[in-house]
Amino acid sequence: MSQNPINVTYSLEEILGQINQKLDTLQKDVTEIKIGQVKLEAEIKGDIKSLETELKGNIKSLETELKGDKLIGI
Repeated sequence: MSQNPINVTYSLEEILGQINQKLDTLQKDVTEIKIGQVKLEAEIKGDIKSLETELKGNIKSLETELKGDKLIGI
């Protein structure tokens, strides 16, 4: 009971065409991911700047408040 091997023949041009289509799709996906990453990084940098500014304001307020308390003698 031996089985005969099955031979399948494809055109090299057809196979390379399919590979190129898949590579093109992958390249588009990678490009979209990179664009999304750049947008996300810019958004995060903006959020960090905003938080830094808010924190600096809070620190200044606390310093002013502490100086006032020292002047009053509390």
